[in-house]
Formats: sequence, structure tokens, C-alpha cells
Amino acid sequence: LAADHQSGEQLYVATIEGLYGSNDAGESWQLITEHTCTSLEIASDDGNIAYCATEGELLITTNGGGNWTQHREEFFGGENNVITVSPHDADVLIFGGRGVYISKDAGTSWTERNSGLGAGRLELQLDPVNNTYLYLLEQEVRGSQPLHISTDGGQSWELIDDDGMDLAFDAAGEIIYRQEHGALLRSQDGNQSWERLDLPLDLDLPLDAEFGAIAAHPKQSQTIYISYCRDYPPHIYFSKDGGDSWESAIGMESICDGRLYFDHDQGHVVYAIGDGDTFRSEDGGEIWQRCEERTGEWHSRSASRMVVDPWDSDRLILATRGGGILINREGCQSWEHSNTGLGNHFVNTVAIDHENPWIIYAGTDSGVYISFDSGETWGEASSGLLGALVVYSIVVDPEDPSNVYAATPYGVFKLEGR
Repeated sequence: LAADHQSGEQLYVATIEGLYGSNDAGESWQLITEHTCTSLEIASDDGNIAYCATEGELLITTNGGGNWTQHREEFFGGENNVITVSPHDADVLIFGGRGVYISKDAGTSWTERNSGLGAGRLELQLDPVNNTYLYLLEQEVRGSQPLHISTDGGQSWELIDDDGMDLAFDAAGEIIYRQEHGALLRSQDGNQSWERLDLPLDLDLPLDAEFGAIAAHPKQSQTIYISYCRDYPPHIYFSKDGGDSWESAIGMESICDGRLYFDHDQGHVVYAIGDGDTFRSEDGGEIWQRCEERTGEWHSRSASRMVVDPWDSDRLILATRGGGILINREGCQSWEHSNTGLGNHFVNTVAIDHENPWIIYAGTDSGVYISFDSGETWGEASSGLLGALVVYSIVVDPEDPSNVYAATPYGVFKLEGR
């Protein structure tokens, strides 16, 4: 809903069916465009000038919705675009979506105002074979997740794939997996080239099936998993030949954005953590059972939303959106908050020191927090992040735990002191 700042007579309301307007303070309404506005603003000095941000373009009217001009820019392609008008200058627009952009001429031209590697969520992964290789996924680009690589411990970066989504490493360390529109992408030469494997037709999935994630078993080479959102059972499929053939998992009732986490012994115990659902498998992900007790929180959207204690596969540490940290000591059967010193922050990522698993890291929307007592208490450790308090992803090198990396909107940082 938006109202003009002068008389209050000109109103706009955005709905799923389209944008409605009123010029008599809401006494009567008419549909003025069928576009769905994700954000709506009125010029500070003229109620007839309005801006509607959609998933792909910016609509501008100068006559109260009688006519609209459509403006397209590459960065308008996000799903949650926001537009606002400066209260001091009606020609200054600020657009937020896949980054922040400013126009000083009422939307005719735009200037990027981003810092670092971008404004979308970033996910770090460490190469399991070579610990100087870091991979970074841009999570919020519509239709793809561009993949960057650093071969010098994060000092410099190179874009290596602009079309695929997600990332998983084979247990043998020789194969890398991604996916693209429901097909598997497989590289057997260190991401120099990719082959596309179509999923078998007997999966019987519609074209609009929402893909969850891809995962690789950490101990069994060529065993990989794909997941789909809650409307498309059986939700998880697995392959034991690197994606050439697939089987359906059993017992997965309903999950969306499911991510898999394996015990650190043989990987027989596997947890599937969705946006709110939790499941457990004791046979490597073929048969699943729902955890008896729901966490009661929305889980982080990050692929690194949970860690399994390297010394105890029944002990789990889970990041939540607005509920801080949840810890489970009974194999996902009973969850409890552990937020002393942390509070109910939006926690994006958790990471654990594999040599000293009582050391846990949490990346939040308010900086980095570290626990030295298995998550019982937390302390902030954001010094040196240059004010980049939003931390999307943290990884700890399992071979050398002194190598700790954090991805932020200002770039990737490495921890210098413990």
C-alpha cells in the first residue's frame, strides 16, 4: 500500500491480481495494471508519480496510473525487488534486488552501488582435496548460481561457470557435480569441462518442479543425491553410479529446500534438513524417518545451516532465522536453544573445528560469533570485517583448522587470530 505525501487522496495497493489505484482516498478503486508489484513507491512531491518494481522490470507512471512506461535492466531480474524514493529529491531512486543501484534522473539511468563480491547470498565451499582451493556460489541470481574459484586461499577469484546451480564434490575428489534445470552437470577434469546428464523420464517430474539441492556422499564415491520440494514425492533420489541411473528414497514425507548432512564415520547416518522439516536415515539416505520433534523454527537458507559433531553423530548444531542456534544431543529427536551471548539473531551459517569440535562458529546478520564450549556460550568476533556484519557463510579447513574463511557482502575474509 502507498499513499501520496501531499493530500493523501491518491492511493495505490498491490495485490497478486495486479495494482489498484484510487484518487478519492480509497472510496473507490480501479485496476490500473495487471503487473504484480513486489515493491511500490510514490514520489515525495507528486502523488501522480509512482514506481512499481516487479520480478523483471520497473514500471513508472506520471499520471496516477493512467499510463505506465516499462524499464528493463539486467539487475531487475531478481524475485524480491524493492524500490524507494529519496524524501529529499523526487528524482533520486534507490533500487534493491540483486545489489543496490541508484538513479538520479527518475529511473532513466542507474549507477551500481555495491561493494565486494555482490549483494546476493554467498556460499563458500572448500575443495576436499586441495585446501588452497575455495569455491564460492552466488545464491540469489535468478535461474542460476554463478560459481567462482580461488586457487590461492581467497586472494583472487575467477568465474568458472555462470549457468549451473549448487555444488558437490565426489568422495574420491575427482568429480564435481552441479545441476541445471533438473539435469545433472558433471565435471571429471577439475571443472575444465562439464557434461550434462538428463534425469531419467521415469522420475515423472513436471517442468516446474522446484529443485532443492544436490549432495555427494562423503565416503562412497559416485553416490549422489538430488532433492525436490514438498509437492513432488518421494522428494529425494539417489544414484550410486555418478548420475547415470537413479533410485527413489523411501519414507521422505514432505520437505522443501532439503540439505543433507552425514556423520563423520562411514556416512551411514544422514540428516535431511529442510526449511522447517527434519529427517534421519541410518542406511546412507535410502530409507528416511521424520524426526519425532519439530524444531519450531524456520531454518537458515544456507547450505551450511547445520553441522554434525565430528565426535558424536547424534549431536547437531542448527542455524535458524530469528531463533539463534538450536542444539540436539539425541540424533534430531529433541531440540533446545543455546543462545547465551548470541541472542535470537538470524543465523545464516554454522561451522565446526574438526580437530577441536567444542569450537563452533556462527555467521549471523549481526556479525561472527564463536563458542569455545560446544555452543553453550557465545562471544562476538567481528573485528576486521570492515563493517560487513552480515556473514553469509563460514568454512573451516578440516586439515588445518587455523584456516577459517567468511563470506560477506564486502568479500571473503580470513581469520587471523584465535
